[in-house]
Amino acid sequence: WLASEVKKIGKRFFFIRTNIDQDLYNEKIDHPKTYNETLILNRIRENCLTHIRTVDDTASIFLISGRIHCTSQFDFPNMCAALLRDYPGLKRHAMILAMSTNCKEVITAKVNILRSQAWVAAAVSAAVATPPIPGLSVMFDFSLTVGFVIFYKKQLGLDD
Repeated sequence: WLASEVKKIGKRFFFIRTNIDQDLYNEKIDHPKTYNETLILNRIRENCLTHIRTVDDTASIFLISGRIHCTSQFDFPNMCAALLRDYPGLKRHAMILAMSTNCKEVITAKVNILRSQAWVAAAVSAAVATPPIPGLSVMFDFSLTVGFVIFYKKQLGLDD
């Protein structure tokens, strides 16, 4: 139902199937002799495709795990890349800056955005340095630099 409503308003959607790691674990326990991860993932993907294609032929399907240590497995990197690629303009920037740094694609996108915004700090610094008030420029530049370093560290998930 939700997929058809999203389609009606002309928006693109992603079908994200979670808990894949748990499904694989259950299959391994239930059928240890015939367990084949690739076949199981293909079966789940085909099942999802069968249902979602009734609504949208172009929908993207991603099989992921919700566990933090599984972010490089399954379709998580592909999902991040698709989200980063398909979001428009400012929504894309907001989405990238809101995402955690779990995969290489997100980190690269964040670095690109942060680099593209460095000129803002330079412009503000130059504007503050215009009036000839002793020490103002140095103090402002110091606090501006500290603020940007803290923001960059937070965005990139860096610690001390």
